Amino acid sequence: MIDPSTQVVLELVAELRLLVDAVPVDLRGVLGRTMNTLLTLVEERDKMAAAVDELATENKAVEVALRTLVDHLGPMDDEP
Repeated sequence: MIDPSTQVVLELVAELRLLVDAVPVDLRGVLGRTMNTLLTLVEERDKMAAAVDELATENKAVEVALRTLVDHLGPMDDEP
């Protein structure tokens, strides 16, 4: 499923591509680079979001392992 903000950017890029024919030739390169930059930013944002999700999953696994270890060790004596 595509993220809603990604969908918005993709729709904007599609609309920009339709407008390219109406843009003077000397500005088409600028418009093309702008569209490519937008797509790159969306891709990078999606990669970062995936990395954050992966870290959250790993963090949860570490938390579960630590809780298991603490449960296995049992209560600690506070006295020397």
